[in-house]
Amino acid sequence: MLVGAFHYIFYSSENSMVTEVNRILSEEVTKEGDVKDVNEIDREQPRKAVVWLLRGSGLGSQLLNMLGVQYYSDRFDDRDIIVDESCYYYRNKQETAGLLTTFFTPTMKVVDNPEDQAKILDEYGAETYAIQDCEVNETSPNSLIEFEQGDNPLLFAGLRSHDMWYRDKFKNEIANDVRLGDVTRPWNVRVADSFRTFSSYACPSLQFNSATKDAIRKVKERAGLSKKFIEKFPSNFKSVAFHIRRGDKILEHEPYPADLYVKKLLDVIGGGTNRKKISHCFLLTDDYAVVDELSTSLKKRNIPCRLETLAPKERKGLHYTYPDYYPLMHHPYDDAIVYMAELSIAIDSSYFIGTFNSNLGTVLTLLRSCKPTTDFESDYETLFDTYGIDRGGNWFIV
Repeated sequence: MLVGAFHYIFYSSENSMVTEVNRILSEEVTKEGDVKDVNEIDREQPRKAVVWLLRGSGLGSQLLNMLGVQYYSDRFDDRDIIVDESCYYYRNKQETAGLLTTFFTPTMKVVDNPEDQAKILDEYGAETYAIQDCEVNETSPNSLIEFEQGDNPLLFAGLRSHDMWYRDKFKNEIANDVRLGDVTRPWNVRVADSFRTFSSYACPSLQFNSATKDAIRKVKERAGLSKKFIEKFPSNFKSVAFHIRRGDKILEHEPYPADLYVKKLLDVIGGGTNRKKISHCFLLTDDYAVVDELSTSLKKRNIPCRLETLAPKERKGLHYTYPDYYPLMHHPYDDAIVYMAELSIAIDSSYFIGTFNSNLGTVLTLLRSCKPTTDFESDYETLFDTYGIDRGGNWFIV
């Protein structure tokens, strides 16, 4: 299954050899010597899927764990992944489509509304849709025993469910397979393989769709951002996006001062005239107070960039991102599209400085590898000019 995931990277055009190989792979010889189409063989096998519920917690956590489930299901369990986003709070203005359908280019099946659930049951020959009232109901048909025996065509799981065994299971398998793997291999080689693997899952499904791109441009224009953040950034100019978490993150550890992020930038670009090459700086944050803090640090370190942000002044403390532990509510589309605009700038900037203990920072690192001009052979060593001030600067997926 993983070979198929990488196919789009390795082949940009067909030739006779590739065509012949694909023909051979698509056929199987029966005992009688007849050639049988693999698609026909697949139809004879009972189909299975994991239905992953998007509900609660932040965007980065949801997307990162979704990619983990997709990888695990693909590599170890031969299951499709279906994402149920009918309960997630980022939706379109009409409330008819969820996060992935509204903003991205999902390659997996998506359940946008409860009325779509019956179609999934029918397609996979299952009797029970074990998501009720926006929670996974770990009933007998959804038990771990039946899952490991492979008897159940649909497995239901999610981040905020009491079935955390599944999350622990796929995280451990991923760690053993792509992060730890053969311990005789150098750490940076194992991390590079992990990065390549998850990039191949993230890039097809998490590109902004055309409607989102148009809406993002309008957000940038209305906010009065520099044209260089709206148009394609000229190669002779350099930009940096800082992702500085506060909000609920301060409940996990002491906040990192903004000056650490600026010092990391200087470690990357060096001093002297290189500082002047950074013409534009952008800040993603969940606390507007960081704007003044970062501005002060940039001036102190003699980096003459123009600092811009889309963070509203009302975004501060725990109030904006942590209301009563993420109650079930739909955020307005207008709020969500501003968030997408912030992410787009972080993806497109020359440099990205953040933290790798942030799930969003980890996802953004993957998405920065999806650019058409990406050169994996040279860029993966710097994670596409993405740098973390924590974890010793080491990126890893789990």
